[in-house]
Amino acid sequence: MAEDRKALKLKTGCVCSFGDLLFEEYEAGDGYIKANVSIDKIEKLVQYFVMVHDEPMTFTLNLPVDEEADSGVVAYEIERCSVEDMLLVMIRAGKVLFEDGVSSFEIEGDASGDRISFGRFNVMEAFGQDLEFVEDFFGPHKVQKVDKVTTAFDIISGEAPEVPGGDDEGQLTWECRVYEDGGKTVFDLPEKLAEMGMRPAGRSVS
Repeated sequence: MAEDRKALKLKTGCVCSFGDLLFEEYEAGDGYIKANVSIDKIEKLVQYFVMVHDEPMTFTLNLPVDEEADSGVVAYEIERCSVEDMLLVMIRAGKVLFEDGVSSFEIEGDASGDRISFGRFNVMEAFGQDLEFVEDFFGPHKVQKVDKVTTAFDIISGEAPEVPGGDDEGQLTWECRVYEDGGKTVFDLPEKLAEMGMRPAGRSVS
């Protein structure tokens, strides 16, 4: 029921005029899950994904070319991370990874092919053959299952029919911006994580 829905807590780097129309919720289909996940839960969910995959994983960080969210993407990756190394990546990346508004990241199991990604406006997507573990996480954390998630992108594009106006009428405002923590931003992560094997995507580690 609508009154049971929990408001979505957006990451610091994403602000909008329609936050009261966004809720914690998810949809599930054949081999995929899409969700709005509040910032206080996303790190726990990513850690949970990592810990249930006892296999090497690849971490990919997608950065805009010139610090503008729509300027094109440069990808960096760390290949064949163990569970322990992947959890260490999360710790070393810290808040700039989760709170940033212009970047996105994904983790993929090398053997299973299961993949989870997190990007702008707290939109999480997971793909794989067996995603019950994601729903197992959402249950205790009171993330509601719906037929179709309404994301910020649906509202901005005017594809959410229950939302009046839409971008065509200029009634909506939003901004995705770089998050800074202690003078560091997500653009410092490729150098910071270089000793853990982070390289431009497609470039092997010698």
